[in-house]
Amino acid sequence: MIASAMAVELLVSIIQHPLRKNDENELQAQTCLGIVPHTIRGFLGRYSTILPSGEGFSQCVACSSK
Repeated sequence: MIASAMAVELLVSIIQHPLRKNDENELQAQTCLGIVPHTIRGFLGRYSTILPSGEGFSQCVACSSK
């Protein structure tokens, strides 16, 4: 249930972002819904999440321009 709620939040943030998936690698860039994280990592033991950010891989089917 937690994962599905996070997935919905991430999807809505991506859909509402003006640049969609073409946004730069910055966690400071915000939309009306807040930041658009690249990934969300959750820890049930601590009941917390972190938002790691990384560079796009040139051969990635999701984030490359190919």
